[in-house]
Amino acid sequence: MYLEHCSAKSFFFFVIWRKFRIFALFTLLFGWYWKGFLGFILMER
Repeated sequence: MYLEHCSAKSFFFFVIWRKFRIFALFTLLFGWYWKGFLGFILMER
């Protein structure tokens, strides 16, 4: 009964959380790569 009542809201929250988690992971990877790339350029100069 409780699961049926909250299925739509929990599913909506799950989809948002999944997309946000993927976006956060890409942002983290891109930020780490960009920081390493800038550090490499600054060290080469």
